[in-house]
Amino acid sequence: MNDLNAPIFCEDSDRLSLVTDQGKTFLGLEDSSSPEIAWRVRSLFEHLNGKLGFPDTPEGKRHQECFNQMLRSVYPEIMIDLADMIYVQHERPAVYLNFDHINITLKKYLERSAEELQTINKQMGHVFLDFGRMLKDSPEWVNDPDVVRLLAESYSYYLFQTRNFPWEDPLQGIPGNPTGP
Repeated sequence: MNDLNAPIFCEDSDRLSLVTDQGKTFLGLEDSSSPEIAWRVRSLFEHLNGKLGFPDTPEGKRHQECFNQMLRSVYPEIMIDLADMIYVQHERPAVYLNFDHINITLKKYLERSAEELQTINKQMGHVFLDFGRMLKDSPEWVNDPDVVRLLAESYSYYLFQTRNFPWEDPLQGIPGNPTGP
C-alpha cells in the first residue's frame, strides 16, 4: 500500500541514487540553444546525486525511474522553474513542467501512446513538485551554496538572454486570469 505522506526523496545512507545512467543522458539538453544553462542542469543534479536519493523500496524504485525519465527528457529552463518554485514563488504563482518539450524528447527516443504520455506526465509532475518542495522546505538545500549559485546563474542568464521578466506580468498565462493571453 502506498503511503501518500511518505517522502519521495531521502538522505539516508542506504538509498537508491538520485540520478541513474538513464537520467545522466539528459537527451532533452542535446542541441540546446542555451548550453550555459544546460551545463548548470547537469551540474545541479550531479551535485545532488551524491547527497539525495530515493528510499530503497518498490515505491522508491518507481519514483527513481520516473525522476530519471524526467531528467532524460528535461529542458534547460527547468532551472528557472526550480528557482521560481524555491525562491520566487510569489512572482510566479504556478510552476509546472513543460510537457510539450518533455514529450517531444519522449516521442523521439521512446515509442509512447498519447495515453501513456499523459500517465507519465502526471507522475513526472508529481515527482517534480515534490522535489521542488523538498528543496524549498529544507534549510540545508534552500541555502546550499552550490544549489543557490547554479539556480541563480541560470536564472540570471535566462533573463539576460530572453528579456522575459516574470515580474512585469506575473499572472500572465494563469488560467482564469483576464490579463493572460
